[in-house]
Amino acid sequence: MVIREVSNRIRKSIRKTDIAIRWGGEEFVILFDDLFKKNDLKVKLNELLKIISNDKIESLNVTISIGAFISSKKMNISEAFICADKALYNSKNTGRNKCTIYDFSKDR
Repeated sequence: MVIREVSNRIRKSIRKTDIAIRWGGEEFVILFDDLFKKNDLKVKLNELLKIISNDKIESLNVTISIGAFISSKKMNISEAFICADKALYNSKNTGRNKCTIYDFSKDR
């Protein structure tokens, strides 16, 4: 029920042109259409953090950790997931209930 509610909150907070996918047990992938500025992405991700954690789900305090990437260069899907995964584990390892954005264009 918690995962279902998290999914509902994500779906309600993204645009119709964005795509949200349940990727695994407790992981989701969200593809934001036309969100190319790091600051705009940071604002959107912080909104998601608040939407999930502000109200209890099934009497539980639920938080999320977010890993994201932004790139001005073309990349294949495998590279994209590696970048997002690195950022996710940074969020988890440095306090949780936060977002980390990996800037792929700075790594090359």
